[in-house]
Amino acid sequence: MIYLFEVGDPYTGAHSRRVAMIAKFLGGKLQLRGKTLDRLVKSALLHDIGKVAIPCSILDKKGTLSVSEMEVVKRHPVEGAKILSKFPHFSHLVPGVLLHHERMDGSGYPYGLKDGEIPVEARIIAVADVFEALISERPYRSALTPGEAITLMKSLPLDREIVEILERHLDAVLELLNRLVDQRL
Repeated sequence: MIYLFEVGDPYTGAHSRRVAMIAKFLGGKLQLRGKTLDRLVKSALLHDIGKVAIPCSILDKKGTLSVSEMEVVKRHPVEGAKILSKFPHFSHLVPGVLLHHERMDGSGYPYGLKDGEIPVEARIIAVADVFEALISERPYRSALTPGEAITLMKSLPLDREIVEILERHLDAVLELLNRLVDQRL
């Protein structure tokens, strides 16, 4: 499934692999084990699968998205959940995919959940996703340094404990990401 996703959008496929690697590391630090950790990693790998339902003209747009374009992009978690729900062996991944844009203060989407209403897997994916996005070049902005990304993330409504774990183990996370790049070359 990831391969099919990468064929249409190599950037998002690589992003998803990096998010999954960061999420696995963070999940391990939070003592997730066995099937729970496996579910986290698979959910992180597929967290953006719903973007296949978003027009390329929006996903690849250089510059700021309009309000209506952003509303279309915000549908990707729901679209991803719909896709995974069609496959019984992927249905257990739906919560992480559906809820990875929820935020601790209720400002996220698609439901505006907050705090403990958001499953830990979705909170971990949110932190990994935001960090990876911030340290990567995007069509609409330059990459931040990892330190700049952490500073910004501390001001965002993400799970503070998970952001602190990321900050505490930043060198180890960056080493994992560098090894992933080396494996791909």
